[in-house]
Amino acid sequence: MRHVMRILHVAFRVLQSQEARVTKLKVVILLVLAMIAIPAAHLAPAFAIAFWAVGAALPLAAILLIVRERRRMARER
Repeated sequence: MRHVMRILHVAFRVLQSQEARVTKLKVVILLVLAMIAIPAAHLAPAFAIAFWAVGAALPLAAILLIVRERRRMARER
């Protein structure tokens, strides 16, 4: 449950930020997929490790997208 709350917190902060609209969409999609992947690990025990890996990697990818977008915006200023 803590994992889902952390993902929702990041998604809420991204939606409040002034990032580019495309980056927001990508981040929200990644976070929603991560929220689906973790519970799916319990439904398919044979693929549990893969689902947990995907669920852990997608929020990190979302954070990297945010950092990259902020750096790009800082260079443009």
